[in-house]
Amino acid sequence: MEIISLVCQKGGVGKTTSAQNIAAYLRRQGKRVLAIDLDPQGNLTTASGVNKHELELSSNELLLDDDIKASQCIIKTEGYDIIPSDIMLSGAEMELISMFARESILKNKLAEVEDEYDYVIIDLPPSLSLLTVNGLIASTGVLIPVSSDPFALDGLDQLITTVKKIKRLNNRLEIKGIFITKFTERTKIGKEIEAKLIEKYGELILNSKIRVNVALTEAQHRGMDIFRHKNSSNAAADYTKLGMEVFNSVN
Repeated sequence: MEIISLVCQKGGVGKTTSAQNIAAYLRRQGKRVLAIDLDPQGNLTTASGVNKHELELSSNELLLDDDIKASQCIIKTEGYDIIPSDIMLSGAEMELISMFARESILKNKLAEVEDEYDYVIIDLPPSLSLLTVNGLIASTGVLIPVSSDPFALDGLDQLITTVKKIKRLNNRLEIKGIFITKFTERTKIGKEIEAKLIEKYGELILNSKIRVNVALTEAQHRGMDIFRHKNSSNAAADYTKLGMEVFNSVN
């Protein structure tokens, strides 16, 4: 089972959108996929068509209650399976501080479903918190989205340093790549930012870029991934290309 976390310190870079559509891409390739919403905002939950205000169990209970198993928290959707989140997770930070082996709770809980899934995709919060550390300790890989704006490099060094530090505790962890989101081909600034990223981070920068596309917003508004909403869109093509590049899949 490969566990991939989507992480970025900045909000608004398309992290949740990417987590959703990478999970959907893998499911379309016939893979068994579990998505985990580890962001207290619960946006991945909502985008997946799950009402976060009517949850019986969520990632909050999974992390904080020793008796709750991962299998009890899983909700099946028309696409991938999901462990949802809601605002209650925002209080988990304080409770996790006093818990034994707090950094490895998610890793230990996921061991139960290791034979049930080919991929787990985790949407982490936009902060370097204990929730983020839990996700990284559990993961085999990290994908980092950066938006095509002048502040794209802000915090990226710190994030990469954090991932390298976590690798001391989890030697399976690898950076699968950094990819550009909200890219506009018609502007010079996008190409300039891409050039700066390549100059600084070299081969970590993936070739695939996610272009600005209103269909992504429409899809999430309807609680759907881009493939179910509009498979003919540029966004669907972009996430297919990204999926193929990262996972070496054949469309």
